[in-house]
Amino acid sequence: MTCTDFDGKKNLNDVRFDLRESITISGQGVAYITDSDASHNGIVIVDLGTGVSWRHLDNAPQLHAERQSIPFIWGEAVYSVAGTNLPVTRVLSGASGADGITLSPDGETLYWTAVGSRYLYSIPTARLRDNSPASELLAQASIVSHGVIGISDGLETDSNGLVYTGNFEQNAINIFDPVSGMTKVFVRGMCLSKILVFSTCSLNVVS
Repeated sequence: MTCTDFDGKKNLNDVRFDLRESITISGQGVAYITDSDASHNGIVIVDLGTGVSWRHLDNAPQLHAERQSIPFIWGEAVYSVAGTNLPVTRVLSGASGADGITLSPDGETLYWTAVGSRYLYSIPTARLRDNSPASELLAQASIVSHGVIGISDGLETDSNGLVYTGNFEQNAINIFDPVSGMTKVFVRGMCLSKILVFSTCSLNVVS
């Protein structure tokens, strides 16, 4: 990565790699990284072969926290108090923008959520890999909303294309199905208080 892309004012968060040789001239694939900085939400794209990076969706509203949003945890509204005699503020303001991301199995779609939002969004990855002069206009015009999925900090996709999302407020993991456009509860329990990270693995079953 070039140092000019990271000036110390970024909050680089989740990352997903697409190592297909065909998507870059270098043949080494790309990395997609969410920048959760409150003043500069965006998605950073890195060519893993050249180290060159660029940004897309800078400060797009779909990457920011929803205005006046309040989370409800264990049935209680949650606010923030920085100290004695200081004003009460909304906990989801500030650094609560784009966070969790995941790729579709074919690498053609990137999904993301903002911690301060209950919505799931996506964009064709071809729009993110494009770094031509009009690419930012095309990228912002290509954002798709998939509706409310709950407050989530992490995402993951399985080989069937189902998107798994955390849901702080419902102590649950939800599944979004891009084929039907529906979101359903996958599992729910009191031990699922805050889902931060998902990962996938392959199981070799020996009979």
